[in-house]
Amino acid sequence: MAMTDSLPPQWMLGMTWTILAGAMQGGFPLPLKFTRKWRWENLWLASSVLGLTAIPWLIAWQTIPSLPVALGAVPARSLLVVALFGMAWGIGGLLFGLAVHRVGLSLATAVVLGLTSGIGSLAPLAILHPEAMLRRTGLVVIGSVAVAIFGIVCCARAGARREQTAGRSGYRAGLMLCVLSGLLSPMFNFALTSGGDLIEAAKAQGALAADAANMIWSVAMTGGLIPTALYCGWRLSRVRSWSLFTAEGAWHDTSLAVVMGLLFAYGNSFYGTGAGYLGHLGPILGWPVFLSAQVVVGNLLGIATGEWRGAPPAARAWLAAGMITLIAAMFLIAQAES
Repeated sequence: MAMTDSLPPQWMLGMTWTILAGAMQGGFPLPLKFTRKWRWENLWLASSVLGLTAIPWLIAWQTIPSLPVALGAVPARSLLVVALFGMAWGIGGLLFGLAVHRVGLSLATAVVLGLTSGIGSLAPLAILHPEAMLRRTGLVVIGSVAVAIFGIVCCARAGARREQTAGRSGYRAGLMLCVLSGLLSPMFNFALTSGGDLIEAAKAQGALAADAANMIWSVAMTGGLIPTALYCGWRLSRVRSWSLFTAEGAWHDTSLAVVMGLLFAYGNSFYGTGAGYLGHLGPILGWPVFLSAQVVVGNLLGIATGEWRGAPPAARAWLAAGMITLIAAMFLIAQAES
């Protein structure tokens, strides 16, 4: 029997939403390559305001009936925990943006999400479902994360070979930014796994199970905006680039910020939808798939925009091996339910 024949439709639907979400997240930094007037901090701040506050709260308002009532029913401690996880994740996201600026989209995506995959899947599994660690589901999750990390190591190796050939400076500093980002970025998944009170409050007001996580995202992303706004505001003041927001021709860069914000916010929302369809282990099973899809799309876009032009054959071979391994990891995680 084919693997897909043994998987329930709800599981397949969850995987589809999760892969789509990862593809959107893998593509959201692409507009950084096409700015005309704005500096990095202009575009990052504008897209963050849209993607971390305006759009997530709009999605929550549309999908959760009586949103203010639902929020009021959540204990303050639960809201604070989700917001703090979101703030830590926001620092990781900020470091990711700086890393992309230094080492490129494909390499930054691979290294950051490699660390994020392991921490974001295995820590919640060990803390929230320790009884599943040595069962089939737990062993498959551990195996798929190990395969994903190997694939991402291959991608990182490819990036190192590429940088050595190009002779560019700043690679080590950029790689350190990637590592720090990878350690903090899993806090996004921790916000989801610790947001049970918010999901129950949303359901109590009539929200669909697949949409209930939108209340978590709105709170977590608002927390994530704080470090981003502080750093970008400092940079804008330091280099005196606030005026670029209203410079002639700024409409082009404004449209890029809107695209980034839409891809980022809806990508996260779709991940929550996919995790909901995957069941009570959704955030654990869906996380490595979500991240692997990001790496694959990020690398494909990096190739399409010339990041690997002139790279030696060895670097390209490492990149191909990494992407094939990551795709294999996505198929492997499906065995947890088959």
